[in-house]
Amino acid sequence: MEKGKTILINKMYNNNSTAYSQKGDNIVHEAINLITADNGGNYIYIIPNGTIGEKNRVNIGCVLLVRKASFKNTVELVAKAEELTYIGKTDTSIEYNGLSIIEYFKYNTYKGEKDLNTINITFKAEKMFTLKKEIHIYITNDDSLNNTNSNSNTRFIFIGNKRLLNQSQRVYATNNDNDIKYKELVDLVNDEDIWESANLPKLSELKPETSNKGFIYAIGQQYNELAYSNLFATIFSECPEAFCDFCKKKDITLSADFSVIREYKNIDLLIQDDNNYIVIENKIHSGINGIDSNISTEQEERHSQLSKYYNIADSEVGDKKEKNYFIFAPEYETNTLKEIINNMRLKNGSDYTIVSYKEIYEFYKDLNINHPYFKEFLMALKHHIKSSDNDVEEQMIYRMLKIRESISD
Repeated sequence: MEKGKTILINKMYNNNSTAYSQKGDNIVHEAINLITADNGGNYIYIIPNGTIGEKNRVNIGCVLLVRKASFKNTVELVAKAEELTYIGKTDTSIEYNGLSIIEYFKYNTYKGEKDLNTINITFKAEKMFTLKKEIHIYITNDDSLNNTNSNSNTRFIFIGNKRLLNQSQRVYATNNDNDIKYKELVDLVNDEDIWESANLPKLSELKPETSNKGFIYAIGQQYNELAYSNLFATIFSECPEAFCDFCKKKDITLSADFSVIREYKNIDLLIQDDNNYIVIENKIHSGINGIDSNISTEQEERHSQLSKYYNIADSEVGDKKEKNYFIFAPEYETNTLKEIINNMRLKNGSDYTIVSYKEIYEFYKDLNINHPYFKEFLMALKHHIKSSDNDVEEQMIYRMLKIRESISD
């Protein structure tokens, strides 16, 4: 990126656009950001309204596209767009899968009426880049994440105390903004070791999953920790042999008459038999709570909820039972949790084994279990077995393809 240029950080699929997508079959406009138009061009839509004032747009050298992350005041980096030409309008000549862009959005409604927003494209980008597959980068102004390792494949870029994303879900980082560490963002943009040229697919090349996503998705609870903890408790306790077999893979010999207690002293799931005391902390879109940010990691380990639960187990059973500690989390969150636990030196963090929802899903999916909620349990897990949380994006692509198919018919 050219020296001195402005960096625009833009959050795709924010809370407002996600809510908008849940109104009927609306397609949010940023659905075009990570697909290639039929003419081979890459176009991006900057929320909330697709337009950028002349004062801000004249000096933009790069757009960093980000999505929501699991931690407060933090976003996940997805892609960057460079060599930008401002459009700020709808260009009916631009097509996706043989259909003009306007055809995909003209069916959208807002408050029961046709949505008359006609701005569908903000920029054309001559160059698009995505992070290399093994790289996970988060931009944050959460001070508790400030000390994580900047050299690992999972990193947190701390940009200071300025609000990361305001109501418009965009931040302009300029050479004069020392408070948001402009130089660190420039280094991030220019780091050739983390980026690769994006080979973004055309709409015609995509085939998103269209099968039944289950009841938990239908009622909008696919990110509800309590719902998933209750599902785990139900399936584990009512299908005990399967859970005992799962525990064997963790070198735990659990008897089939174990008990499952929900929210015992804030422990999400406490599982016990005569010889075992198993602590399970379940995480969806949330970090480690109760981290003592007043303690320097150079001085001593930080306390958190993990050490609290460890102390509860130690005080209640001591050496009378074998104690095991687990964190259940979606596949796309396991790397960040490991990074926080290891590099923030959380006390007792190394005693916890992180188990991804993908691992649980892979174990249970081929079992023949006769339980009224078992299929729903598997479908609920399946939402969180991918390496990125792009469920809304896939749903938008599916809706675009449905429109294309309906017009073809």
